[in-house]
Amino acid sequence: MSTTLHLIFDGGPDDEEHHLREVADKRNNQVAFGHLTRWVPVSKPQNIWALEVDVLDIDRPPVVTVCAARDRDAFADAVSQLNELGRIVLRREWPLETTLRESPETVLRERNLQFARIAMSDILYVVNERLGDGHENEILAMKAEIAYAEKLGKRVQYLRYDDDVDWSTDE
Repeated sequence: MSTTLHLIFDGGPDDEEHHLREVADKRNNQVAFGHLTRWVPVSKPQNIWALEVDVLDIDRPPVVTVCAARDRDAFADAVSQLNELGRIVLRREWPLETTLRESPETVLRERNLQFARIAMSDILYVVNERLGDGHENEILAMKAEIAYAEKLGKRVQYLRYDDDVDWSTDE
């Protein structure tokens, strides 16, 4: 069974810029979307592109992946608060610090699982408690998760916005 969607743009085919305004079904009912669209090259030599649209079920609560380094209490509080807000929460079993003490194979497996959680999520929620010196590995791992979420067009939210760490991923 296929679904027909109408991608409604501001601007016509001859205009220089096109801005996606909304997505509608064949009955012109609005379909929710946000950072869920991306241009994908079909054929770079011929300059042919496709617009991929991930469509959300409107009745589905937002899916949030929690990214946390070491503070188990802050980690548990964030998960609890997100659950209370009615979010679907995806998370590691333990904060990142615990995972980084494991074998390289376990660290890689957990990293891949966390990236898969981020890909399934609408939002990456960063529990950026104060880490202090000596936590460079946790900071680098969290920055990698943030960069991956941004690359996928996911929204990134932070527990704290007054943090001493520069969480930007522009390097």
